Amino acid sequence: MGTGGGEPGWQTGDADPERRDYYERLNNQLVSLRERVARLEEDNWWLKRGLEKVNSRTWWITSIIITILLELLNILSRHPVAH
Repeated sequence: MGTGGGEPGWQTGDADPERRDYYERLNNQLVSLRERVARLEEDNWWLKRGLEKVNSRTWWITSIIITILLELLNILSRHPVAH
């Protein structure tokens, strides 16, 4: 038998209105889920970009802090500590 409605699993013998409504609801849910997945994938892409920026800034700030601490240690190592 051929398929009707262009959807997989939809047989022309399935002319029962309840079954047709059921398949239509499933198809609508599938379309809705596909749209939600597409939005989530786009949101995920933007979140990854944001995290990459935060990560690069974190490394930049960490390197500055380490440089400052090393300079402080260098300065302090030149001055004797009074006991």
